[in-house]
Amino acid sequence: MKINVTYPLPKGKSYTRRRLLKVLKWPFILSSIACVIVNICVGKPYWSCIVIVSLLALWKLVFSLDLVEYNRISQVIKSTFYVVILITLINFLIVPIWTLGVLCIICFSALILAGVLFLTDIKRQKQNMLPMFFFIIVTMIASVIGFMNSDSSNLWTVIVMASLSFVLLLVCIFVLRADFIRELKKGFHIK
Repeated sequence: MKINVTYPLPKGKSYTRRRLLKVLKWPFILSSIACVIVNICVGKPYWSCIVIVSLLALWKLVFSLDLVEYNRISQVIKSTFYVVILITLINFLIVPIWTLGVLCIICFSALILAGVLFLTDIKRQKQNMLPMFFFIIVTMIASVIGFMNSDSSNLWTVIVMASLSFVLLLVCIFVLRADFIRELKKGFHIK
């Protein structure tokens, strides 16, 4: 008995992309190694960490795209994550600047953008609620930490970030109602 198993033929574009990514990863790796070697020879400041994180962000955001969570809201949140890491590294490794205010402004701007993307297309974006929910929780926790560590000049940015994250959480709960719990159960695979 001869069994004829038919699978869909792999698309040429996907295979070509995979091969291209295998070739492209080597310049990224070699330039990271070269930056570390040059930075060790030159000495402080440790700018090679910033270059490596920048290369990683470029690789993750442009070349090696997510297969599952590739949507507008997730990309905004991932971009914000890399920007926050880069600004924090610049603050600690190169030059100390007033980072807390800048980080809060970036986070509440990302909250506004994610909220607009979510609310303009609720039917399709409600399944992308979990990354935004985690981002809201992280910004709430960061707001509490910011309240404890801020001086009077940066306090307004922390207040705006805390209030925006709280309002966006309430809006998500109000707009989705029962779907909010259903999407959380799907995200955590709870029966």
